[in-house]
Amino acid sequence: MTTFFVRPDHHYDSYTDYWRLVELAGYEACTVGDMDATNAEHTYILTMQNLDAWQDAGLGWPDATARIIYWDLEWRDKGYQGVVPGLHEFWTSDRHYAKLREYTFVPLGSHSRLVNVNPARRWTGNALWDVCTLAYMGPPRRQSVVNEIEGRQIIVAPNSAWGDEREMQLELSRLMLHVHQFDEYLCVPAQRFAMAAAAALPLVSEVCADPYPLEPGVDFIAAPTADLPAIVENTLQSEGKTRQMVAILYDKMCNQYRFDRNVEKALSAEAVTA
Repeated sequence: MTTFFVRPDHHYDSYTDYWRLVELAGYEACTVGDMDATNAEHTYILTMQNLDAWQDAGLGWPDATARIIYWDLEWRDKGYQGVVPGLHEFWTSDRHYAKLREYTFVPLGSHSRLVNVNPARRWTGNALWDVCTLAYMGPPRRQSVVNEIEGRQIIVAPNSAWGDEREMQLELSRLMLHVHQFDEYLCVPAQRFAMAAAAALPLVSEVCADPYPLEPGVDFIAAPTADLPAIVENTLQSEGKTRQMVAILYDKMCNQYRFDRNVEKALSAEAVTA
């Protein structure tokens, strides 16, 4: 059985880490047009496709014998079972969302080589920023938290950095902050957490409904939205504790739940549960 990860027709910067994990795991990539859905020896894993548009256009693989999986790393208002002919398996990397949509839970995990940074630099007085977000800051709920943090004289790195600038933030920030984009979806931002783990960067997050396999207070810090500014300030004053936590985060995400191990367990139908 050969597994292919299927790229969308358009490049999305926000999926850079996902495709880097695919590359590090050694999987082959293809486009939708390259798929041979009649080959029973092939498995195809798709992500970031507009399934509503596919349904409207009548697209799909009604005669598929290949195993076709959709890995959903977004949060949607409905499930997509039965929408696209031939597409019968759905994965997600948030256990709460998996239950909500009746999808299969597959942790994204991370990899030690996902980013190219030297964490030691931030711990030896070279940090340029206290906090980085590396997130789209359009939602007011995110920006209001950052505004309050900056009001405490905490230095926040510029948002939406890519390439060398992004790796500099991962290397020279003292912690990463995550604030959910939507009130209704308190889900794990799998790629952002993967980045933090690979960079050995302490992680502070708004509470997630179910962060498994991560554990609040063990490998990252979680708090309600209103408490985040104070929690960030306190965390920056507790460097010894956060360094211990990030060591656990790195081991869990880059070793125990490394990307390729999660994929292979899911493909072999081994349960990835608590």
